[in-house]
Amino acid sequence: VAASQWYQTQVPDLASTHQPTRTSDARAIAGPVSIEAFVSQLKITPGQSFKVAIALKIRKGWHLYGPNAQFDFLVPSQVPLVVAAGFESQQLHQPQPHVLLDPVLHQSVNTYTGQVWFVQTLHVRPDAESGEHSLVFNVKTQACDASRCLPPQTTPIRLVVTVTRNRTARQAARYPKIFAQFPKAN
Repeated sequence: VAASQWYQTQVPDLASTHQPTRTSDARAIAGPVSIEAFVSQLKITPGQSFKVAIALKIRKGWHLYGPNAQFDFLVPSQVPLVVAAGFESQQLHQPQPHVLLDPVLHQSVNTYTGQVWFVQTLHVRPDAESGEHSLVFNVKTQACDASRCLPPQTTPIRLVVTVTRNRTARQAARYPKIFAQFPKAN
């Protein structure tokens, strides 16, 4: 059975069980994981930094892997930014994994359960062109439960921000309750 056919027959439709808890700037479903993305500023000026927060909400009974250097075959959850002209990645806040005795591997591994946040600080380069820019994060996950692991998935999350030279166009910070949890961007 092909992996996609196995997935369709073995995994129930999970999209109906994931309801967004707030308005987000982008969202997607990756098996038992719902993904929501939030941008601290939609209008930014060259030289300014801003943040993107990506929440992974993991369905009860499932887990994702964190960094596990001792097991190179485990796929850690990641949210890399696809190269975006005029933007530089700065600080990345990754969630603190917790150690779980994996029921399949019978080994202790770093995992994520519940809801976890990845927060990327981005800087707009001084030479960035004015106008709309697409920022794409390829959210990489591999969800597992007590008996199996699904194939690794890469889910693109696309966000649109506007670079403007008009400094008066700057807006108030968005989603202050979310971004207050993480170190402030410049």
